[in-house]
Amino acid sequence: MKMKTIFFVINGQARVNFILRSDFFKILKNKDFKIVIISPFWQNADFKQEFGGPNIFFEPLKSLRGRAFKIVALRARALSHPHPELIKSREISRFMDRRFQKAPVWLLAIRGFARDLILKTLPVAFRGSEKFWMGLLKFSISKEYADWLFEKYKPELVVLGNGGGDGYEIPFLVSAYFRGAASMAVDANLDAATYRHFGAPFPVTLWTMFGEPQKKEFAEIHRIPESSLAVTGALRYDRYFRNFKPLPRDVFFKR
Repeated sequence: MKMKTIFFVINGQARVNFILRSDFFKILKNKDFKIVIISPFWQNADFKQEFGGPNIFFEPLKSLRGRAFKIVALRARALSHPHPELIKSREISRFMDRRFQKAPVWLLAIRGFARDLILKTLPVAFRGSEKFWMGLLKFSISKEYADWLFEKYKPELVVLGNGGGDGYEIPFLVSAYFRGAASMAVDANLDAATYRHFGAPFPVTLWTMFGEPQKKEFAEIHRIPESSLAVTGALRYDRYFRNFKPLPRDVFFKR
């Protein structure tokens, strides 16, 4: 029987700690799966020694660039729901971002107006269609980001840190969508429903939730079907509680 393949998309050190050093990865590693770890650390000797094994493969991870981000912004605007909590979180985020934006306020306002104008000119059937937006993204994203890996390994499951919150994971979600691979977001923060996903989250087969309150937020704010939401607890806290042991005061401060 053919060995099934799982992708782990690991975009930084935090994901290494909270996903690869969790029991979730250890359990799958010891099963009869082919695992491909796609990461910026793919050539790091220590990284490969810690997580490598007979059926473990390492591949490079690139951050998405260029025009695709404009489509991502339009999609998020077109498909997002006008939930009061989401409207409030967007306002707070815009207020905070003013201190970090390099572009002047008037230019940001023009960009927002242009996005709204583009969306208004689109037929309603296209504007509200997930398939339409994902098709545009597929056309605009080069195969060098993710699709070549799908052709090489043909994964059944893609494990990601979130549901498309950054440029590392979006190409894999788009490829999984069109190639029929299941996707799983396993490390959403407590505030993910409100302060991580301001617009519509990308299609994900299964979201793993910290608890019932977070599951309720994703269902109500983003209208994600409950069948796609599973309460599992937080992987990151497995590492905190199991690996970090109390130390005597003098030993702690010497470090």
